[in-house]
Amino acid sequence: MTADDVVWSMRHNMTDKSSFYGYLYSNVASITKTGAGEVTVRLKKPDYLFNDELASFAGVVVEEKFYEQNCNKAGTPGVGVMCTGPYKFDKWTRGQSVGVSRYDGYWNKSLPLKVKNIDFTFLTDDSAITSGLLSGQIDGTYGPPTAGPAQLRASSAGKLYSGAAPLAVTLVVANHKGALGNADVRRALRMAIDWKGIGSQVYAGEGTPASLQTVPAVYGFAKDDLTSYADSVRTDGSARIDEAKKLLAGVPADVKSKQISLVVPQQAETQQLGLGVKDAADKIGLNFKLDVVPATGYSNYLYDPATRGNTDLLYTQFWPNIPNPLDWLGLTAVTGGTFNQSGYSGIDGLYAEAIGTKDDSARSKLVLRMERKLHDEMDPMFSGIQLTNEVWLGSRITGAPAAFDYVYYPWAAHLGGTGK
Repeated sequence: MTADDVVWSMRHNMTDKSSFYGYLYSNVASITKTGAGEVTVRLKKPDYLFNDELASFAGVVVEEKFYEQNCNKAGTPGVGVMCTGPYKFDKWTRGQSVGVSRYDGYWNKSLPLKVKNIDFTFLTDDSAITSGLLSGQIDGTYGPPTAGPAQLRASSAGKLYSGAAPLAVTLVVANHKGALGNADVRRALRMAIDWKGIGSQVYAGEGTPASLQTVPAVYGFAKDDLTSYADSVRTDGSARIDEAKKLLAGVPADVKSKQISLVVPQQAETQQLGLGVKDAADKIGLNFKLDVVPATGYSNYLYDPATRGNTDLLYTQFWPNIPNPLDWLGLTAVTGGTFNQSGYSGIDGLYAEAIGTKDDSARSKLVLRMERKLHDEMDPMFSGIQLTNEVWLGSRITGAPAAFDYVYYPWAAHLGGTGK
């Protein structure tokens, strides 16, 4: 990795129209090499989020030569990927697995790097994954199937570990032109859903109702303000059907009669979630349609407007880039955010002010104002279920961290064997 590669990678993130992270570079004026091992970024105006974001994929470095040689084929089975981690790409067997091998020249010599080869397998069937873990065919996984914890905990084939996570199962408002353009309809539907039951039954007790759209694991510098506010609006997540009906009583009949569509991927827990939402909508008299689509194509509904069409609600299991509430808000509720499918713009001004505010306390107050507004409007994302982070380690291996930082951290470098 060279300073030139860093400059190229950051500029690519800033200028490429297909980049997920270009919006984080909106306040960047220039990126230049200023030494053999030095890159200088100059900003158009203060941005107290940008430096933190470089710990995420927004700051990942790839070799310029590799990308330019492979261009649009980079990241495909025939070419693979190239980065700067402790393992290097070996082989991609389409539809089956990706193989990586240890890179012995990795800079951080304090990491154990005991495992020589790792195969990442592609499975979408929950029962097949659970069976593979219990039989030892699969040595480990992050995010084991939600239907499997009881079996995994009772098994001697390995051990299930849990850690805190900025994870939320939630519903994204994707269309303001239909019934969900009405705030009372949004609030009533969210109120009628049995989030407590969903967390207990669908997510095997690992999910608890979230008070705010942003979950506690990312409160960060705003922890005191957001915790106090979250406590003030907290419920146990049980369905409040009568309250929801009263709220809908004032909604015009032509609005209430519009069909509300929810799309979920064809997996056990997501279908159960969808049925729970439909049951709530039916009980309060909303015209509701549940669509179940193949899991392999579901991401198109999240990222492709043409596929999504006029869909009103989308399921997502969401997490931010970094444990910072401004990152969560920027992704979900600010114009241009990756998960702001409806184009919501209600906090744009407050957000811009917040990222330019140096004082943590003052910035926290701005975050609190944004969270209040989003909760009052229940837009553009419902307060849903917060999850823990789980990892299963089979009896042959050890070392994988249970913390959610595995998403951006070289966790595999800590893997080791148990001699079994």
